[in-house]
Amino acid sequence: MPHPLSPAQLNALNLKVLRRHCPQIKDIYDQASYVVLYRSILKNPDDPESKAREWSKKDVHVEGSMFLVE
Repeated sequence: MPHPLSPAQLNALNLKVLRRHCPQIKDIYDQASYVVLYRSILKNPDDPESKAREWSKKDVHVEGSMFLVE
């Protein structure tokens, strides 16, 4: 089923909502429907020679839509 709004209408709606939070926004350059932020953590922080890392989203708590704006 197609989206009830055209891409231009959806962009205008998203811009209106974003401007409620930050009125300085001029335009939306790009967007992603869903993103998750991960943190890179040293596996062995006590060993200065170790460069082994792992990815974790624990304690970051950033996920959802993302907009690249001017």
